[in-house]
Amino acid sequence: MTRRLVGATVSLLALLAGLWLVLSPFALGFQPQDADWTDNTLTNVWTGIPLAVVGLAGVIVFALALQKHMVQAGYITPRPAPAPEETPEPAATGRSEDLDAMLTPLIAALARDIARQNDAEDPTATTPHHHREYGTSALGTDTGAVPAVSAR
Repeated sequence: MTRRLVGATVSLLALLAGLWLVLSPFALGFQPQDADWTDNTLTNVWTGIPLAVVGLAGVIVFALALQKHMVQAGYITPRPAPAPEETPEPAATGRSEDLDAMLTPLIAALARDIARQNDAEDPTATTPHHHREYGTSALGTDTGAVPAVSAR
């Protein structure tokens, strides 16, 4: 356990050192503002980035190894895997019958409304239907769309 803890600590220090190398030219003012990066800044940044990446990888690997060791030693207990949720069948819950009971009056009302609209229309009327042209802007310029649906 000590090896893993020391490895995680050293990796964390490497991560912090890499981040410091990347940020130090800007934090300490060695890099002039609004100027090209100096050779020292380039060296710090291109040395700090790989050091930070290796440190981060080390922290992750040693932390996982430390966790595994602590679970095996019995210091911590792992979380149990979540049980898969079972979905009840629609026929068993009675939802299908409830839905049918709620939708039946709605469907009947819609059918009556459609029948009433069909009765109100007179197919022998001589007045032309007004067509709405989709694709026409508010200024009246046509965008090339064809008339689609009759509007009332």
